[in-house]
Amino acid sequence: MKMNKATGPDGISVEMIQCLDEIGVDVMTKLVNKIYDTGDIPEDLTKSIFIALPKKSGATECELHRTISLMSHVTKILLKILMLRMKNKITPEIAKEQYGFMPDKGTRNAIFILRMIIERSIEVKHDLYLCFLDYTKAFDKVKHDNLLEILDQVDIDGKDLQLIRNLYWNQKAAMKINGDTSEYTNIKRGVRQGCVLSPDLFNIYSEMILRNLEDVEGMKIGGYNFNNLRYADDTVLIASTVEDLQEMIDIVSKESLKMGLSLNVKKSECMSISKNPYRSALKQESSNLMSGRFCYTDLNVGQLTKRWKDAWRPPKCGS
Repeated sequence: MKMNKATGPDGISVEMIQCLDEIGVDVMTKLVNKIYDTGDIPEDLTKSIFIALPKKSGATECELHRTISLMSHVTKILLKILMLRMKNKITPEIAKEQYGFMPDKGTRNAIFILRMIIERSIEVKHDLYLCFLDYTKAFDKVKHDNLLEILDQVDIDGKDLQLIRNLYWNQKAAMKINGDTSEYTNIKRGVRQGCVLSPDLFNIYSEMILRNLEDVEGMKIGGYNFNNLRYADDTVLIASTVEDLQEMIDIVSKESLKMGLSLNVKKSECMSISKNPYRSALKQESSNLMSGRFCYTDLNVGQLTKRWKDAWRPPKCGS
């Protein structure tokens, strides 16, 4: 755990924990073991304090602030243990198309794969249709009942499941603004901010939505069907026809709503890559999605190419 971190509601700092002597470590170990064995979590460990930080100077609207959550460092120790226990059950369930919060993967891998797909479509003179989806506050909209049902389906251990249930059902948060802290209130949906479990929990949650695309035709390369790429909640749908892309949008929209998630139409965009590109009338529910065009007489794909070049740094000779 890193030093000089803000404390949670209990006021226990990382420095205090690291200064524990043998007796203190023994007491801490017994506390964590008792919580794990009984599933009962002390109320202080379920509390968080929310602080809103402006995304830019002079921000006054809620949408222009980013909320961070301060939780007990003792809770973080417990959550880290849970994460290590659950990872071997969750990771195998996550599709190869997910590049967010996965070992040895990142945005540069996803950008490289997307560029490869685009270049392949140009090489074989095959039309390609993409839809870049954006969710509205995806991490905050996760339904706890659905989440626990999914974790049970992937065979998470009963004690681990009970701990997560108690953490989420009993969690409370207060808002701190200008030094004043509000009353605590129950949090009834969303994955916990600042929790090491949240990336894995969101990945397995969203996986159940995108699995419904397995049989939809995308772009085939080397016998593999690429119909989506993901980085956490950022998703691009990939199709060789407008009809297939519309089918994917309909499926994702429908399944997302079942899970409590909604697509942000204003920030979701489509792009056609074709020798004779045109603006298509793709829809999400009753709203038209914005569309862009790219003519493959030139391999430059604007920001995509720029980000790919910025991300890739060739190794030095002899290294």
